[in-house]
Amino acid sequence: MAELTEVLDSLKCAALFFQNLDTPYTVGKREIHPLVHILSGVRNFRNPGKTVYRLENLLAICFVLAMKGELHSFHYAATYVRIKEDEFVALGLIEKGKVPSHDTFRRIFGHLDANALRDAFLERIREFLQRLTGLNHASRGRRKILSGDGKTFNGSGKGGARNLNVFNIYSPSEAVCLPSVPLTDKDSEIKEFQRMLPKYNLRNTIVTADALHCQRETSRIICGKKGGYVFKVKANQEELLAEIASRFERKSGTCSSMSYNECDYEFLPLDKQYIGCGWPGQKTYVKMISHKRKHQKDYSPLPQYFIASESGDRLLAEAIDNRWQIEDGLHLFKDQTLGEDKCTFMDANAVKVMATMNNIVYSIYRIASAVLGDKSMTETKIRFKDDPIALISTVLPLLQKKNLSALIRANMRGRKPVGQPA
Repeated sequence: MAELTEVLDSLKCAALFFQNLDTPYTVGKREIHPLVHILSGVRNFRNPGKTVYRLENLLAICFVLAMKGELHSFHYAATYVRIKEDEFVALGLIEKGKVPSHDTFRRIFGHLDANALRDAFLERIREFLQRLTGLNHASRGRRKILSGDGKTFNGSGKGGARNLNVFNIYSPSEAVCLPSVPLTDKDSEIKEFQRMLPKYNLRNTIVTADALHCQRETSRIICGKKGGYVFKVKANQEELLAEIASRFERKSGTCSSMSYNECDYEFLPLDKQYIGCGWPGQKTYVKMISHKRKHQKDYSPLPQYFIASESGDRLLAEAIDNRWQIEDGLHLFKDQTLGEDKCTFMDANAVKVMATMNNIVYSIYRIASAVLGDKSMTETKIRFKDDPIALISTVLPLLQKKNLSALIRANMRGRKPVGQPA
């Protein structure tokens, strides 16, 4: 986990809090109830007179399967529950002899409001992290990162149809994914990003994305919302790329440099009078050479260029480095641990629900990693992949305001906030 410097890392704050507890945090009884309780707040779209299973119970079953990386298809989910019937009966999620069919799971995923599912967890997670961040004196004034990127849902294009592309807006600072929107192609991401950005308060926030989103209109929207941006520049902005490369080659201006996380950076601040390619809000050009693949045979570092509406060497280096967390963190975890690429849902709403569920599972794993002080997510995956009830029992009780308030009061009595000078 990155050190807390210019960019806010809420999970670092959470880890510091739990490491400094007077009495180590211990997990209570192992139960499914905290998950069912949260899911009971998701609006039930079904006709009450025609339902056999409670919606929160069906969703809890799906979460258990997702946490184990076993939610691949509706037929597989129904088969899994039938074979493991006694386990789900013991959890109180089904009655003996009443196993939901694959059509039941299909209807849930086809009609559930994915945003309502997200919101049932999102505010709880954010409030949990914000309260712990507020206790850390060193976190004040740090900038947040918001990253946009698409991920192909590789199992959604059966029968010759094109795979759906799910566009995500992810907050590395909080380890939460905000929306996940299914799109039919990669290029649709540009308009979708521009449509969604005005909905967010971007003050004290830096927006990052891959070169596809290095667009004048996107930059204008971000600046209009009082946010900052750092975008990679590639051949889709040929004129801008040539201008930046030329400026560094000519050493046109006073450059500064630094190394950060196995990358070498050069920063070229732009004069207020500088027009260049007329990019909205432009303040700094950045040149970066990465050495993160130096131990691989195909290592051949080439310069990469960025445009930013921010200044500050350390801040820009961290923002550029953090932009990979959406791919190397969220997306990679969902594929390797949760098996998202094996999922064969083709309906757009089902894909959105599945992506949202996996986003929530990822956040829960990240919180568990911070709470338990694991050195890496690998340790957390090994700890919980085959025991989702232990994961639920570790994290979800903390998302209940009363439980967290009691923990904070007990630990902070007579003490200064973490990181505050004595």
